[in-house]
Amino acid sequence: MASPSGEEESVPDQPLFEEFEAATFEDWQREALRSLKGAPLSRLARRTPEGFAFDPIYGPWQSVDHSGAAAPDRDRPWVVCQEVRAADARTWNELAQQEVRGGADGLVLCPSADDGFSRAGQLQQALAGLDLSSLTLVIEAGAQTPALARILPGSRDMTGALAFDPLASLVTTGTGGLAAEEMAELVRWCEAEAPGLTALTCHGEPYHEGGASAVQELAFTLATAAQYLRTLVELGLEPEVAARHVELSFAVGSRLLTEVAKLRAARLLWHTITSAFGCSSAQRVHGAPRALIRACTSAWSQSVYDPWVNLLRSTVQAFAAIVGGADRVTLAPFDAVTGQPDAFSRRLARNTQLILRDEAFLHRVVDPAAGSWAVEALTDRLGREAWALLQEVERRGGMLAAAQEGFPQGEVRHTADERRQAVSQRREPIVGVSVYPDPDENPRPGPPSRGMNGLPRWRAAEAFEMLRGAADDLRQRTGRGPLAHLACWGEAARLRARIDWVAGAMRAGGFGVEGEIHESVDAAARAAARAVEAPHVVVVACAADEAYADDVPRLRQAVAKAPLVVAGTEPEDSPAWAEGVLFLHRKTDLAAALDGLQRTLGVRS
Repeated sequence: MASPSGEEESVPDQPLFEEFEAATFEDWQREALRSLKGAPLSRLARRTPEGFAFDPIYGPWQSVDHSGAAAPDRDRPWVVCQEVRAADARTWNELAQQEVRGGADGLVLCPSADDGFSRAGQLQQALAGLDLSSLTLVIEAGAQTPALARILPGSRDMTGALAFDPLASLVTTGTGGLAAEEMAELVRWCEAEAPGLTALTCHGEPYHEGGASAVQELAFTLATAAQYLRTLVELGLEPEVAARHVELSFAVGSRLLTEVAKLRAARLLWHTITSAFGCSSAQRVHGAPRALIRACTSAWSQSVYDPWVNLLRSTVQAFAAIVGGADRVTLAPFDAVTGQPDAFSRRLARNTQLILRDEAFLHRVVDPAAGSWAVEALTDRLGREAWALLQEVERRGGMLAAAQEGFPQGEVRHTADERRQAVSQRREPIVGVSVYPDPDENPRPGPPSRGMNGLPRWRAAEAFEMLRGAADDLRQRTGRGPLAHLACWGEAARLRARIDWVAGAMRAGGFGVEGEIHESVDAAARAAARAVEAPHVVVVACAADEAYADDVPRLRQAVAKAPLVVAGTEPEDSPAWAEGVLFLHRKTDLAAALDGLQRTLGVRS
């Protein structure tokens, strides 16, 4: 605090609000239980894809002291490192120049050409006019990286990463190997010609985009790092030198606290691994302590429909990456999943980071998450769970042997199946797609992601986007899309929540929705009978549970030629009236149910 003379005064450490008695966990628990009116405290716990739940109350009794190993060293702003993709070197250079003029201080070179700009003159043309002494350059060229390194002009002022990661290819395609000699050659070249470059990157993105949990992404990424360190040391490199040339790269999703804790836990695991290899705990990697971390926004969470929501998702993800202490942050344009982003979307992506840096001053706080009991406890939990899974990889012979066996791929597929179910049941909602869709929107979603022999990459929104796309195709061909006619009868106040839920569920599958509440099932049946005279109509019965047994048979008789859906849960005794009826409720696999309806109606084959 400044004194009247302008000099800084030291303020003694004193507890605040001494007149209030310190609250214990039991005190907080008692108040929480009182507000729950008899329900258990566990009702407030939220389970995560990691297999454990967020506690409803955190406090100092859960604080974990990691002696600062989880904290970043924010002695400089993070690098605004924007990805540029192009099929030819000249186009890449033009786009890169736009990014730099717009405020980016780092570039990710992602050549779309099969040769990865490795032919004579291509790389020089791509980098022409760029001041590589003031820019961070990351080269994501996959198997072409060694060839690019041979023609990359070395410079002691250059910073960035060659991002060579041979195990990522093995995991995602099922082909390839360790490429040990090439890794060692790249490290030695960087040491001699460009010490500001890291040679290897351990990518967590394939696991994240395959549907992995944060624990799995951490464990398999750090297991890859351990494999690379072990290989390089066996080839004669000093552990400190090897560690200096390993970068960790993660995709950051929208679960804010989990993603912040994930990056903090990555530093804990890196500290443990490098200590096991004999590296000094004070070892710095190009100015960053313990680990050099690159973070990119999550493609898994992006949607083709309502792409503007991607702006909000990316902002949350960039904030999480920065608060979590990423050294380089890549924020994808909001329309990246639809194809080549335009200048407008690339500008918004850059400006999101620039606002967080130059207006929100996030880089001015060394460790914003420090002292948050929830984040500290979650960091510790993620770190311990990931370490246990990493140890299982080591018991299988290390990451190379485990990937050849298919262990990480199988683990991620299992979690991905569970997450698909959560997305389909809308327990993991996608705003603008599975909940609150815009029925008037008509983009053109591409085919879903698929893998071949390795780990597939997919987006959470894909199943619902395919349903919406099929409905849009029908609407364009015939002028009329599939329709859900809500046959509602009974007391409006009792039905409103059920009607709103089932209407939203049908819209998520591309169905138009019509209907009103009638006083009797007979009136509802007459309206439904008129509706099904048109093609591609499904009737959705919506009434009180106790009315269905007597009234659904009468409704079915009136709309015999149309599929019948009932909003509610299936009766336990499987009565005759429920035969052939599709029940929709919160535990329904909604994407599968809507797909079946579309096929029944002939919307898709």
